[in-house]
Amino acid sequence: MHNNKLIKLIKLIKSIKSIKSIKSIKSIKSIKSIKLLQFIFIMDIVKKQELFLKLAKPNEKGISRFVERNEFINEYVELNHTNNVCWYRFDNKFAARERKLCIVKRNKEIRLSWKCSKREFDKIKNEMEQFFKEKNITYVKGRNNNGNQIILYKLCGFQGCDTEIIRKDIVEQLINKKCPVLGINNCIEINHKNGRYNNPSVMNLQTQKVEDFQALSKYANDAKKKHCGACIKTGLRFDASILGYQVSYTTGTNNFGDSNNINGCVGCYWYDIEDFHKKNSKQSDLFTENNNRILNKCLQFINSEHVKDECKNEFISVKCEQVGQNKQIEKIEQNKQIEQNKQIEQNKQIEQNKQIE
Repeated sequence: MHNNKLIKLIKLIKSIKSIKSIKSIKSIKSIKSIKLLQFIFIMDIVKKQELFLKLAKPNEKGISRFVERNEFINEYVELNHTNNVCWYRFDNKFAARERKLCIVKRNKEIRLSWKCSKREFDKIKNEMEQFFKEKNITYVKGRNNNGNQIILYKLCGFQGCDTEIIRKDIVEQLINKKCPVLGINNCIEINHKNGRYNNPSVMNLQTQKVEDFQALSKYANDAKKKHCGACIKTGLRFDASILGYQVSYTTGTNNFGDSNNINGCVGCYWYDIEDFHKKNSKQSDLFTENNNRILNKCLQFINSEHVKDECKNEFISVKCEQVGQNKQIEKIEQNKQIEQNKQIEQNKQIEQNKQIE
């Protein structure tokens, strides 16, 4: 008799799709029974989640390999499920508040339990494509013929950590600043100074600081990404002498060194452009000349890309304004020189008159 009740209870638990659906089960009438069933249901889910962690073996950052569904055998057979249930659901604590869970369907549809940046999503997508190729997994287009079946699972870290998303209050503080390269406040993007994204405190929404980011125009930011990408591939930092500066780096050398060094980007032109300008502005004439060269190179870059007209026009107006300012400075310098020449001539005349007397 008791065994029959237990079997019915187990079948009932397995039929539950979510904790909210327990209250809608007609056979359960008392509140006490509902709470007891909810507790058993939650414990069953937690057990399966711990079982998945044992199988996936995530590292200290919470990142695991891709786990295939066909691995759910022997001691892991309990992880098998239909697409509606249950241990991996994005509305439970495991996926919604603790872990970043990625699931992949046979049609290559990717679902994530967290909001990620395009860069992060593209990285996961590339890893998935590579895994499909290595394992020779059959791709099924659409939702029919098992195309909608979940076949891969991957843990991508902990919630709130190791993310490229920037906190809203930081964005609001920087979004109205002018780009230190182009001098415009249009098409502004908030950018990580550290192009390697390897500093845990910067990648954590709770510990991010305004000083970790800079405001760049889209075009300057695109250029920074290209140069940071080249540095990651070669291990050689960007050389600011290309832009006409006498100083290549304010700190460090051309060799990045250990790829895990969180301070390896410090001193590079692209790491903190405003700081780089300040540390080189003592040589004012050279700085003005360098700034003109940078603006000219950026103008060439903009003309080679498809950009918004209003952004281009604003950049050109800033450029023309600066050229005008430079001409005014040249005119003032010329007038000063003329006045000095006049003064020299007057002094010579006074000396000659003294000699005659």
